[in-house]
Amino acid sequence: MKTYLCFFAIVILAMGWVSAEEPIVRVDFESFPLGLIDSARLERAFGPLAWHSLEDRVAVISAGGSRGDQVLEIRYPAGAFGSKKSGASFVAELPPAEEYFLSYRFRFSEGFPFVKGGKLPGLSSGGSKYTGGRQPPKTGGWSARYMWRREGDLELYLYHPEMKAPTGDRVPLDFRCEPFIWYTLTQRIRVNHLGKANGLIQVWIDGRQSLNLTGLQLRSEDLGLIDSFLFSTFFGGGSKSWAPEAACSIQFDQFVISSSAPDDVKLGGD
Repeated sequence: MKTYLCFFAIVILAMGWVSAEEPIVRVDFESFPLGLIDSARLERAFGPLAWHSLEDRVAVISAGGSRGDQVLEIRYPAGAFGSKKSGASFVAELPPAEEYFLSYRFRFSEGFPFVKGGKLPGLSSGGSKYTGGRQPPKTGGWSARYMWRREGDLELYLYHPEMKAPTGDRVPLDFRCEPFIWYTLTQRIRVNHLGKANGLIQVWIDGRQSLNLTGLQLRSEDLGLIDSFLFSTFFGGGSKSWAPEAACSIQFDQFVISSSAPDDVKLGGD
């Protein structure tokens, strides 16, 4: 009997009746019409949106090149800063979980004016609740976006219950981006077990690990599970000194949110 069951299991696997776990989100924009897009189309791709701020600055374009991929383009007007006047934002709701991987590709437009910096998307607990100087309570909650800084340096921009800076902790990723080059960012977040400070955040850039942040207290019994994709990108900062002098854009593609690691990411010991 055991031999028969073993043989049957092998047959099932060989015939492809059992597949790997599907990602929660997988979006590549190939089926989108070209041009400005609205929240309804984003919701069909990313799932339920808690809120959005698009302001005619979000479009699907043809990236050209040998592949001819369609990509999402976010536009940043000259002289504008902050989430209301620069870039775009939305919060996509996720099934609450203790661990997710988020990966996406992005590139800055040619001649991109990095100025003092700006935001890039990441996972969160509570959507955008813990951003903009609003510190999470000791009982849990967090957001884990990125920032580009002067000259294209990248950093993790982290709000969490134990953060030291009133506007979020900045953790350098030791990586500098160049305009008009595609990069892949992968973020792994695993919240702590209840009563323990053993949460972690790891980041890979083009498959190479750039951050291994451990010993985090992100959740309690009621707060802190991963429940949101915080698509948040704009110049700023809170003053005009952060604003670009010329209009520019960032292109995004191949968003994947999953409970398992992407193929190009190798996990070490936690």
